[in-house]
Amino acid sequence: MTTAEQRLWRYFGDRAWMGAEVFSQVPVYIPGANRGFVLGFLIPACRAAVEISVPRRGESLEAFANAMEQDDLVRDRAGIATIRSLEPMVLRDPESVAMSIRWTLGLDKGGDGFFGITLPRP
Repeated sequence: MTTAEQRLWRYFGDRAWMGAEVFSQVPVYIPGANRGFVLGFLIPACRAAVEISVPRRGESLEAFANAMEQDDLVRDRAGIATIRSLEPMVLRDPESVAMSIRWTLGLDKGGDGFFGITLPRP
């Protein structure tokens, strides 16, 4: 695991905190495309993967297109949606990134089970 993945694993590895079981470094093979990938994290209960993207100086759109192609293949052929987070964000504040991912997947119950906004009554 990369340093960023290790920092996220501190949260993802705690099933009680995350609200679902998470597996790291999961190989996935797509037979129809004759391609394989290693997913950084897999959350089977949500049919979702989490990938950490590493922006490189001068990186072309080709690298971005390749990542999107991988995401599309995994979603279309294996039924797994991919959430991508940037490495600098994970390194700076892994807890906030983990909380955001947990919330995005619907695993955060908002503490007491209720969250929302209060609207003024007419």
